[in-house]
Parts: sequence; structure tokens; C-alpha cells
Amino acid sequence: FPKEGEEDEMAFDRIKFPQLTSIRIYCLPKLIGFCAAGDPAVKISHKLFSSKTILWSLNLENLKLNEADSLRVIFDLEGLKVDHDHQRLAVLAQLKTLGLWSLSKLREVWNNVPRGVQGFQNLTSIIVDRCHCLSYLFPSSVAKLLVELQSITVDECAAIENIVQRDGEEEEADIIVLPKLTSFDLIGLPSLVSLSTGAYSFAWLSMKKIDMKSCPKLK
Repeated sequence: FPKEGEEDEMAFDRIKFPQLTSIRIYCLPKLIGFCAAGDPAVKISHKLFSSKTILWSLNLENLKLNEADSLRVIFDLEGLKVDHDHQRLAVLAQLKTLGLWSLSKLREVWNNVPRGVQGFQNLTSIIVDRCHCLSYLFPSSVAKLLVELQSITVDECAAIENIVQRDGEEEEADIIVLPKLTSFDLIGLPSLVSLSTGAYSFAWLSMKKIDMKSCPKLK
């Protein structure tokens, strides 16, 4: 039998939205998460999906956020135990499009991604526009998961310094493949210095178009 307080936690873990394929959030300046009940950390860190709530929408295909000014993190996988929770390995495996516009306090799209986690492998399009506190787009561990990614657009983000942020203990001369990336647009990024913080090689075998404008610090 569950101890006192565990019953609510078990019920919280059983919440699922199997038919949910699209989320569009527009002009909700006080939004701090997908669900705060049973997950107090959401109230502190202002993350849209935590390691628990991210499992509720396994068939989510499209996620678009606009003017959700209280959010600081989109996907936070802190506490997700890869070795013990095999059902959690494929995190948001059906997600295809991710659009983030005018999130004034957003600092990280992906955070606390544990080693060995799988997910986001069907993501084809990323658009980030006017997220002025964001300093990088994704950690290197996530970049290696994006085998179907076709287009990246980063527009008018004042604080972005790098697209790929080194994390973990990867080799210094590691390779970021992104095998299906065909379109890469970097526009109006006054703080952008380089594409990555590590000495990575980018193998973009399918690249057709790279558009860079108003990136005065890019080396």
C-alpha cells in the first residue's frame, strides 16, 4: 500500500494525453509550466515540461509558444533515470516542429539532459525568434539526437553566443552531424561568436542554404 502522500504521486504519474498532438500557447505572460500540481520544482524554475510532465504527451508533434514571458526552460529532464526507466528513453519522439517566439525570460530550451537519453529524433524544424535571454540553442548531447532536423532559424535573439553548447565529457574534436539539415538561418544575432563552444566539426551533408545577416561578432 502507498504511504501517506504517495497515492497522489502515483495518480500524478498516471496522467496521460495520448491523443494530444499539438500545443499552441499564445500571450500567457504568467504561465510557469504544463502542470505544477505534484511537482513543486515547476513553481521555482518556471519550466514548461519537467521530467514527469514531459511523459504525458508522448505523441506531441507540434509545439509553438508565443509571449509566455515567465518561462525560463522548455524541456527540463532533471531526475529522469535512464537506467531504470526504460519507457522514458524515447522522450517526445514524435515531436516534429518547435517554434518559440518572444519568450523574454527564456534561458534554456533543453536543460539537464542525462547521458544515454534518447528522444526528439523526429524533430524537423526549429524556429527561435526574439528570445533575448537565450545564450545558446541546444547542448551537444541534444544536437546528436536530431537526426531528422531539416531547418534551423534563429532570429533577433540578443544574447545568443553559440548555437551548440558543449556539455558532458565529449571529446574535444567531436563531430555534430545533423545529417538532414538543409536550411540554416541566423539573423540579427549581435552576440553570436561561433556555432559551438567546443572544437566540433559539423558534417552537414544535406545543406542547401545558409543565411547569415547582422551577426557582427561571428568568427
